[in-house]
Amino acid sequence: MASAIFIPCSPDPLRHGDADAVRMVLLRRMAGFRAVGQGPWRGLAARLLRILSPVLVWMRDHAGLVLDHTAVRFSMELSSVAALATRRRFRRLIGGEIVEIEAWAMPEAIVYPLNRWLDDLPGYDSRLPVERQTIVPLRHHANVVFFGAPA
Repeated sequence: MASAIFIPCSPDPLRHGDADAVRMVLLRRMAGFRAVGQGPWRGLAARLLRILSPVLVWMRDHAGLVLDHTAVRFSMELSSVAALATRRRFRRLIGGEIVEIEAWAMPEAIVYPLNRWLDDLPGYDSRLPVERQTIVPLRHHANVVFFGAPA
């Protein structure tokens, strides 16, 4: 009689994990993790991923967000961070179109760090929309996303 060996599969943290598990997965999958000479960008990218992890888990659990690398990359964009921090609207890419979902019920404790991120972003003017920001905050944030987006 043959016997089968059952190897349990651990659940996918992006689908079922809490914010800490999601944060660890995202930090391990950072695109610039193995890059040489990244300067401060890797640390700033890790900070942004730590800030976004609770937001992504909340959206997954309350708004049905499919948490994959595409969703993470899109949520890291400056437009997405600013929309949630300033207008409580979560930007999602669905079928090639950008859809904004109201997130008024999201706890302030997980939105506030996004506002701090924007305040700490060099050259960012909170009075202006993202489209009217100078090149300084756009370039700075783009470098952070380059090193932090999941590979």
